[in-house]
Amino acid sequence: MTGKKQNGVKRMDPETRNEEGKATNGNQRSENSSSDYKPMERVIRATLASLRENQKSGWKRLVTVTQWGGGKFKLDIREWNSDMTRSTKGMTFTRSEVEKLRNVLSIIDLNIIDDFTPPEAPANVNSEAAVNVESLPKAV
Repeated sequence: MTGKKQNGVKRMDPETRNEEGKATNGNQRSENSSSDYKPMERVIRATLASLRENQKSGWKRLVTVTQWGGGKFKLDIREWNSDMTRSTKGMTFTRSEVEKLRNVLSIIDLNIIDDFTPPEAPANVNSEAAVNVESLPKAV
């Protein structure tokens, strides 16, 4: 995949395959590619929050409940253009993942974001070891 920067946001061109099945980057287009382009089918059930907006481009980072490609509805976080016809890569979360994330967010001290200094780890230990989410207390 190749990336382009547009209005300060990195956009990714999808990898495509030519007639011989060889991978090409999204910049190499066939004669009919512009008319063949169809965005992935999506249904946005609800927009829950706007986390930020780029004043120059109008792109917004939104939290939505979205169904992609006919699958199940999931919590979705990604940036959308002003008319919701284009989006960046984002993250989707199942209900189970949202419950775990909510538990993590409910107990962490948000100062860790600004004030975190990683401890010195022994050479044979991964200093970025993840916390076991199952061991965290449940949010009320």
